[in-house]
Amino acid sequence: MSWYSCCLLPRYRGGAHLVWAIINGEQESGVSLFQLTEKMDAGVLYIEYFFCISKSEKKPNVYEKSEDASNALIKGALPEIIERQKCYTPQDKSMTSLYLMVFFRDGIIDWILSSERRYDFICAQTHPYSSTYTEYEKVKKIIWKAVPCDVSVNGNPPGTWFEDNAINACVACGDGSALRILNWRSDDGS
Repeated sequence: MSWYSCCLLPRYRGGAHLVWAIINGEQESGVSLFQLTEKMDAGVLYIEYFFCISKSEKKPNVYEKSEDASNALIKGALPEIIERQKCYTPQDKSMTSLYLMVFFRDGIIDWILSSERRYDFICAQTHPYSSTYTEYEKVKKIIWKAVPCDVSVNGNPPGTWFEDNAINACVACGDGSALRILNWRSDDGS
């Protein structure tokens, strides 16, 4: 029996393949058609289709690319597999990585990391899905959209909110960079 996975196996075995690829700043992902075995996502590979992930893409766009790649994979590979003309490739166990499902509680932002890594983290979990959040001055803030920005954090420690202009706030990150918050709301709805 065959199955497909929205990742390039053996990397990203498990759940939330595409979310983790975006969080980790991958520039490429894809879909894999493989033999179903007792172990999760571990069967021999029949074929893989690749696609690029641009820096500004959000989860819905990457899911659409994955769906297109899945359709191409099934249409292009299925006849060959049925006729047994494809060579099967065992997965390289040294490349295996396992990722679990992402839940709302996983969306807490660790500001110690760079603004680029926080940007990827927010892009992977933005609206309409579960989101990222932080707490500042005892107020939980849910962040839907942000971008790295080139402003001075003025010695503020990671996680400190400060005004860059009258429209947007910025948050200091761990490498001395900052993230401009473009869309957010407080947990109390404000």
